[in-house]
Amino acid sequence: MLGYDLLNEPIPHFPELRKYNPQLEPLYQRIVRAIREVDKNHIVILGGARWDTNFSVFGPPFYLNVMYTFHKYWMPPEQKEIQQYVDFRETHRVPIWMSESGENTDEWIAQYRELLDKNHIDWAFWPYKKMDSPRSIVSFPRPAYWEEIVAYAKLPGTIVSPATGGCALCRQTACWFCKVRTVRSWRLRLSCPAAQRALIR
Repeated sequence: MLGYDLLNEPIPHFPELRKYNPQLEPLYQRIVRAIREVDKNHIVILGGARWDTNFSVFGPPFYLNVMYTFHKYWMPPEQKEIQQYVDFRETHRVPIWMSESGENTDEWIAQYRELLDKNHIDWAFWPYKKMDSPRSIVSFPRPAYWEEIVAYAKLPGTIVSPATGGCALCRQTACWFCKVRTVRSWRLRLSCPAAQRALIR
């Protein structure tokens, strides 16, 4: 085990959630204190607010053996975009790393990777694998029945066919999962036989 990455992208950017920013570091302090009661060796990784981009929520490091992480997407691959993280590292003499980025062109990723290397920042890109997309290391084709899955996911509620009385997707009268009034859980959705066929194939 490398360490403990406590929260992935805490506190989204929505204005009504900014009130929680001052509570993030105190929460980290409580969690790290509990970890250190049983594990004094492994590193603890802390991400900033607003999708791991906002380091202004941090004061000086409150424990030894901590690392700070940031995520960055869809911005110019320029020094000014990562300078706040470099400054934080130099001011507090702590390790930082860019633990998530990608979803862009090969040219952008190459430029951003060179920028990170120039600043001695280790990195990890995401996602490794994506469906029908040039913006990942590995891509795979859309599976059979994919459009049926998408159509099913968009349905607002009961999807019983008025013509047959069965599931409008798989046409089975015994598909009671498809009759759930509010179909929000992907676990319920994937219980539909048509959804299962799409996954198996």
